[in-house]
Amino acid sequence: MSIITDNKVLVNICSGLKSKNKVTLGLLDALTAENEGHQVTLFLSI
Repeated sequence: MSIITDNKVLVNICSGLKSKNKVTLGLLDALTAENEGHQVTLFLSI
């Protein structure tokens, strides 16, 4: 899940190690937002 407000992005990745694709997609979202000039915060939980 990603939340965008005032040029800030929060990416919440909540997945176990069984679903590596979800983790990869969440990190890709964060990288894309960073490349577009947003301030990115990652919240990671297992």
